[in-house]
Amino acid sequence: MVAGPQGSGVTTLLYTFLDLLNAPSRAVTTVEDAIEYRLPRVMQVEIDPAAGVDAATTLRAVLKQDPSVVMVANLKDSRAAALAASAASRGVLVLAGIEAGSAAEAIEKLRELGVQPLTLATTLRAVVATRVVGRVAADAARYFPTRAELAQFDTPAGQDAMVGVGLGRVLAALKEEGAVAEGTRWKELQFARGQAGEGHGNTAGSGQIGLQEVMPITEPIKELILRGIGVVEIEQEAKAEGMLSIIEDGLFKAAQGITSIEEVARLVRD
Repeated sequence: MVAGPQGSGVTTLLYTFLDLLNAPSRAVTTVEDAIEYRLPRVMQVEIDPAAGVDAATTLRAVLKQDPSVVMVANLKDSRAAALAASAASRGVLVLAGIEAGSAAEAIEKLRELGVQPLTLATTLRAVVATRVVGRVAADAARYFPTRAELAQFDTPAGQDAMVGVGLGRVLAALKEEGAVAEGTRWKELQFARGQAGEGHGNTAGSGQIGLQEVMPITEPIKELILRGIGVVEIEQEAKAEGMLSIIEDGLFKAAQGITSIEEVARLVRD
């Protein structure tokens, strides 16, 4: 599952996955509201609600062609969700987009669409939530952020805000990935100056970059799904297993000079 609001890069990420999976040995099919990119060797089908051809009807038809991979660009009704889950249980690799704020919320949305906990736990492999922010130019000025700038992201001890930000997790991830030296502290990190995508002398933004939180459906998370546990607890477990939230991934990329603190803060405000 790929989750996010409209304009957050869900479709682009789905197409990226399809491009990686696209091979002559696989039969790949899509069910889309509107075909945005044409892919070689892929049977892409556009729905037509005005003619009574909705996502569920289209998905039912394409599954009769025995595809290896199916992409449903926008999973938003119970019939389509049931068909997608049924196909996954039969061994079809299903990629689907869903409108949800986070990876854990996507699981809750699937429940609301009527997918049973046992089916979710046995067929769902991973959920990726995504957003898009402006990329900062490589020659952007660098600076040390103030404590107040970082404080807007940090979650006070004992609280579990849904933005789910822990600066310690971000710094640990930077060290684990080798992006900073092992002994680095937050106050030693420099960030790019200015809002990405805006002109600041020679620091104008240069395109966009995706931020993602990736939740593999591990055995502990399967157990939570089976028990009907809510969004907060599932998110807590995923973080305990090493998942960075979207905001944390934004700070991770800001610390690398790819985007800016201002761009990440915009997501918090939104």
